[in-house]
This record gives sequence, structure tokens and C-alpha cells, in this order.
Amino acid sequence: MSKQSKPVHYVHGNLRIFRGRSFLRHNSIFGRRSIPIEIPQWYGFDLDGPDDMRIARLLLKESVVRLNHL
Repeated sequence: MSKQSKPVHYVHGNLRIFRGRSFLRHNSIFGRRSIPIEIPQWYGFDLDGPDDMRIARLLLKESVVRLNHL
């Protein structure tokens, strides 16, 4: 896929919060007031294997990603 045809935003999908009543009524997790939350690309990094762990350690070491709550 060329750079020109890539979307600006992606659905990350790790967490969705919605009201059960709205879901049952409309059969959708997206209500009238759906609000996207933009996160920096590296905070959406998937850790799927040993190579990803190496990349994650480098991101932390170089302060590209910060885990302030730790």
C-alpha cells in the first residue's frame, strides 16, 4: 500500500467503554456521543513476541515511551 492511500487514524481497539442499556437498545457499542481518543503511535505498540519485547525495551530506554504510573 502506498503512503498516499494509508489512513490518518487507525482503530486501536484495546479498550471500549459503553453503556449496556445503549448497546441493548441500538445493538451497537457506538452511541450518540462516541468519542475517539488519539494516542501516540508507540503507545499502541503490540507486544506479540520476543522481538517485540526487545523493541519495547529500546523504546523505554530511549524515553520514546514513558510509563509514568510505575
